[in-house]
Amino acid sequence: MAQWEDRLYWTDWSKKVIFSCIKRDGRHGRTVLKGGYTMYFGLILYHPAMMEDISNPCRYSNCSHMCLLSPHSPGYTCACPSGIMELSRDSHTCVGM
Repeated sequence: MAQWEDRLYWTDWSKKVIFSCIKRDGRHGRTVLKGGYTMYFGLILYHPAMMEDISNPCRYSNCSHMCLLSPHSPGYTCACPSGIMELSRDSHTCVGM
């Protein structure tokens, strides 16, 4: 069983469907998905509004080639293609070897 906004969602193994209804009073029940030969044993809801909004340090890193997350400040490290380029003194730009 799962809940999103004002609706409940659950699986019915015998009918091979996913149902939904208004959580407050159980009205407006409907079949959300019918599986045919598929039996649904679990249900997980995903929606962008349910996801934690986290910042990505690489978003504004200005790395010329690759940005790798790092546990150390500022939260990222710039990197270059191995064996053909190296990181310049600015720590953001890759230059030929």
